[in-house]
Amino acid sequence: MARRTLVTTLRAALLLPALLAPASATWAAETVDRRTGCRFEMPADWQGHAGQWIGACPGMRADGRGVLRILQGGQLAALFLGEMSQGRPALGVIEVAGGYMAGRFAEGRLLDTDDRNQIIEAFRTASVAAREASEQFRRNGNEASARHYAALAERLAGQMD
Repeated sequence: MARRTLVTTLRAALLLPALLAPASATWAAETVDRRTGCRFEMPADWQGHAGQWIGACPGMRADGRGVLRILQGGQLAALFLGEMSQGRPALGVIEVAGGYMAGRFAEGRLLDTDDRNQIIEAFRTASVAAREASEQFRRNGNEASARHYAALAERLAGQMD
């Protein structure tokens, strides 16, 4: 099972760099979650995508653990679960069709590493972020989303085995 997960993760790592971090690394203007007013930045290649931040937003900027949903045409295009720092991904997991990318991020890019402990830390952080999102949905009376994020937290935690 762990080998299959690693293969899925590696496949996603080969497919996602263009989506995650454009070669130019040019950042778009701040994006605003239309529901909450929380601000965060996304690479320029994601212009036209909507974003939703589920987490703390001190000073109206995504910060700390949470979930960043990237939507295109109302459909989920990518999901970041983990820690944001001043509106940018810092540590966590990006889930896309076909797998996960996990680790530390800087300037919109997943940093290259062979450090297994860093990958484990990223999945652990993502799992906690999903669990916290689940609890927030439950408090707000959205049981379906609460179950979804609780199951996602379990899947992410299972990636560390």
